[in-house]
Amino acid sequence: MQKLLEEIVAVLPEVQVVGDCDKIIKDITADSREVREGSLFICLKGAHVDGHKYLEQAAASGAGAALVEDVPEVCPDGLTLLKVADTRLGMEVIAPFFYDYPSKTMRMIGVTGTNGKTTTTNIVRAILRKAGFKVGLIGTINIMIEDEAIVAHNTTPDVV
Repeated sequence: MQKLLEEIVAVLPEVQVVGDCDKIIKDITADSREVREGSLFICLKGAHVDGHKYLEQAAASGAGAALVEDVPEVCPDGLTLLKVADTRLGMEVIAPFFYDYPSKTMRMIGVTGTNGKTTTTNIVRAILRKAGFKVGLIGTINIMIEDEAIVAHNTTPDVV
C-alpha cells in the first residue's frame, strides 16, 4: 500500500504543509519505533508522552512526513510536516484513505453490553468461520485475524 503525499494532503481539511509534498508514503504509524523508510509519522499527544518529542527519531528512521499539531523551530532534514489542529482527528481521516476505505468492503458486527461480550463474539466468530467466512475479531483479550492472535494492548485500538 502506498500513496503520494500530495494525495494525503488533499484529504486533510485545513492543513498547513511545511516542506516537499512530492513523496511516496508507504506506511503510517503513530509509534516512532515502527517508523521505516517512507512512513508518515503521526505525532499524538498522550497523557504521559507527546509524540512530537520523537520527530528527530522518526526522521532518522526514514519517515518522509509527519502529522503534527506543533511545528518545531527546526524541522528535521528531509521531513515534511503536515500541521493540523488535532492529530487524532487527522489520523481518523488519513488512515481509512491510505488503506482505501476497507470498511466499505467488510461486514461488521458490534457487540455491546455489560457481560458476555467476549463469549458472544467468540461464538459468532466460530459460527462464521464454520460457514466459510474470513473473520477478524477485536476484543479486550486479543485481536484475531483468521488463526493469528495478537495481544490487545487497548480495549479499543486506534484507527491505524
